[in-house]
Amino acid sequence: MRQLPSPLRTVRLAPALLAAALGLAAGAAWSVDCEVNVLNAHNTAKARGWTFSCGATSGIIVPNFVTYPPAAIGCTFKTPPVPVPYTPGSHPVYGNFFKSEAGSRPNLKNGWKVKHFEVSGGQWSATAGNVTRVGFKTEEKYKAGHTYNFRVSKLVLTHPSGTCAKALDEAF
Repeated sequence: MRQLPSPLRTVRLAPALLAAALGLAAGAAWSVDCEVNVLNAHNTAKARGWTFSCGATSGIIVPNFVTYPPAAIGCTFKTPPVPVPYTPGSHPVYGNFFKSEAGSRPNLKNGWKVKHFEVSGGQWSATAGNVTRVGFKTEEKYKAGHTYNFRVSKLVLTHPSGTCAKALDEAF
């Protein structure tokens, strides 16, 4: 006598097939990383109330925020003509970019985050809070009477499902 397929056997396979299908779908989803023009990001963000500043922990050095067309922003400063006494971390200049005003927007908008940024012009290190904004401090042993130009020349934003064409508009 021939046995007919059991409906229970089919019911037991359904959850396994569903789990496999969902696993494949989840594996196919990945975040998008977008390298954006830093100066374009600055122009978009500034128009929407984001701030950009450079500062120093000492009054000996006075840095200024500057743009470096066509694709960078940063801090420039000149050291005094006499040697600056140096102990590690004693006179760092810092950049604080893509910062929202008065904490009203503590993060980039719509799920966008800063994945990576690069600074050229000297030794530097990232400051805390770089998941949503760009901050760095200099690590240079300054030379007397020297002009420094620290440029943020690379900025990569990431989003779980966004598109690069809309990155600047959505993030700021």
